[in-house]
Amino acid sequence: MLNNIKLKRSIAFLVFTPWFLFSCSHKLIKTEAISNPDKFIKPASVDSEPLFKFNYEKDEINQLCTAQINGVKSKLKSWQTKFMTNESDIKALLEFESIMADYSDVSSPLTFISKVSLNEGLRAESSQCQEKSETLLNEILTTKDYYKILKQVKAVTAADLRLLKETLTQFEMKGMSLNDEDLKKFKTLADRLSQLSTQFDQNLDNDTSTISLSAQELSGVKEDFLARLKKDEHGNFIVTTKTPDYLHVMENASSSETRKKMMFAYNNRQAEKNTPIMQEAIQVRSDMGKLMNFTSFADYALQDKMAGNSKAVFNFLNDLKSKLTVKNKKEMTVLAEFKKKELNDSALMAAWDILYLSNQLKIQKYKVDQDLVKEYFPASYVIPSIMEIYSHLLGVEFRQIKSAPVWASNVELYEVSDADSKKVIAYFYSDLIPREGKYGHAAAFGLIGGRQREDGDYQTPVASIVANFSPPAPGKPILLTHNEIEIFFHEFGHIMHLLLTKVPYQSLSGFNVKHDFAEAPSQMLENWAWDATVLKKISQHYLDPKKKIPTDLVNRLQKLRLFNSGITSTRQLVFGFFDMKIHTDPKVDITQAYAQLQKELTGFPPIEGTHFPATFGHLMHGYEAGYYGYLWSKVYAEDMFSVFEKKGILNSQLGHKYRRTILEQGNLKDPLVLIKNFLGREPNNKAFFKSLGI
Repeated sequence: MLNNIKLKRSIAFLVFTPWFLFSCSHKLIKTEAISNPDKFIKPASVDSEPLFKFNYEKDEINQLCTAQINGVKSKLKSWQTKFMTNESDIKALLEFESIMADYSDVSSPLTFISKVSLNEGLRAESSQCQEKSETLLNEILTTKDYYKILKQVKAVTAADLRLLKETLTQFEMKGMSLNDEDLKKFKTLADRLSQLSTQFDQNLDNDTSTISLSAQELSGVKEDFLARLKKDEHGNFIVTTKTPDYLHVMENASSSETRKKMMFAYNNRQAEKNTPIMQEAIQVRSDMGKLMNFTSFADYALQDKMAGNSKAVFNFLNDLKSKLTVKNKKEMTVLAEFKKKELNDSALMAAWDILYLSNQLKIQKYKVDQDLVKEYFPASYVIPSIMEIYSHLLGVEFRQIKSAPVWASNVELYEVSDADSKKVIAYFYSDLIPREGKYGHAAAFGLIGGRQREDGDYQTPVASIVANFSPPAPGKPILLTHNEIEIFFHEFGHIMHLLLTKVPYQSLSGFNVKHDFAEAPSQMLENWAWDATVLKKISQHYLDPKKKIPTDLVNRLQKLRLFNSGITSTRQLVFGFFDMKIHTDPKVDITQAYAQLQKELTGFPPIEGTHFPATFGHLMHGYEAGYYGYLWSKVYAEDMFSVFEKKGILNSQLGHKYRRTILEQGNLKDPLVLIKNFLGREPNNKAFFKSLGI
């Protein structure tokens, strides 16, 4: 998402869009009506029929998208006529929510296709549908007649009061306080922003940037890596700018010039197209904020977040900056000395040296070679084993539906059941290997949100993990690095947050929570990837199934827990400060602003001529004025983990409490209320600072 992004990539990027944010990712599920949250029924044909359609004829997505948009407009017109003289009726709110949730369900496959389809034409049509859906949302939320009806609703129950509050907030953030002329201007700006965001995403998803490198230039990389690369007409290896290729070259290529070329290509993806798009987008957002009488877009966007305003975010980031500066400098000094003394390289350290030196230091000092480590983690064993851990903790069971139709090879579908009742409660897809045109990071896509239907039945949630783990070398299975295992734990945490919901309303269900809390439940679960018992449990050498990862290797791996944590966290600070900078000062040149911040905070400027912001997809679809949330939510994530650390990382009683108090609750209550209910106390930042090594 994310985006969604890092030295040690900001592990997760979640993408779920309830009706009030239905750009990006949804799916249509052919599900039967399902009873209340404790009584689910699975679709009878799930073993042989697709849960949603992913093969379309040319122009079919366009036609279906238009039909669905016209359909929801017609329903809303009828809804308006029905309730315009009976405004206080709670049914007005519930029917509005139902209409919007129905639209989300039927339009979802059309927009999700843009992220995963093998067909470039279908991806393009799907992206166009995404833009049309965003425009529709802008139209709905800027309709004052709808707002007036909802404003008069008298809610009674806690759930209905919460739904009313959150629904009205969505309208109010779209300009309900504006006069008609300014509201029209706001909608025009919002529509333009939708166009820019869609084009930015589409450019990155369809990026096919590569560089050609000779065997000599790739000295130091692993044979397995070379074996899976194609060659050009000159016999040179073609290296893509997909994350697995980028990281492998940056961590292993001994040639500084090769690493520089790789970093230049990676940080220049779609630069010519996306740089002006983001530059325009921040100005459009600024204009939207000003129309709403905010001093900046950041303050406008933060009004419904935990942070509340830009001052609170800057205070948070600056406090971390003061604590991390010394640690970052100390770790950079260690790398520089290692470069000079151990590698006999007297050249000044540069940005493209950091990943390489870090990896070499791990190998030489800590005796941890990630290529050796991943031999113990074949995906075919690791992923089911991780599911067993989640099953034990959360009281659920998983079954792979091997015969299920999927949209690409290596994609898998799983059924989720409640361990006590044995009832099917959800489904999720796993799409882990890179391919051309596919979404380029690791993300959890919410495809169908749980909700109670009008007939009283509960709808089965559906989700998908979309990631880009290292492809298998010829003759070998998919082997996961430890970082990829940590990513899977995180993304699967998002999946559980979505699938285990019991909230009656889709717009409040799953991980549709305050944006700066949404990462916390899954960030907490990253910690399981570092536990010795867990690592033993999920390991199995790909050549000898009886062989677990050796204890001494686990011990050495654990010593890396805080390795370069100052560098990694400072990198996140760069992203957070950059996001806030451009959304409080839209006149800045985004390339220069980023370069200045990277140099100031890390000590190393970007390579001249690169345009990292053009690759920063998070800031174009959901994380604008919100990237600080990765660090903000980690405060709560680590505090929650401290309870497991004390009572047992595999404590099922505590895991069940976590399911009840956090995962099932969605956005029925404010995040701080949920956190306090789980902790049994006020949250604090002690565990957070411990996790950063400060």
